[in-house]
Amino acid sequence: MIGERLRLSPRTVSTHLHQLFPKLGITSRAALRDALAERERHTPDDNATVKP
Repeated sequence: MIGERLRLSPRTVSTHLHQLFPKLGITSRAALRDALAERERHTPDDNATVKP
């Protein structure tokens, strides 16, 4: 888990997530997952080559 790798306590991660949720208009970690998946579907691939 990212929080473990950054040596953040579960409480710290939870606090940050719950401060972020209202800004994104979501109410749960599952909704965050879905929002990130949707964003990924609409974000261009960084590895795509651009042809002039």
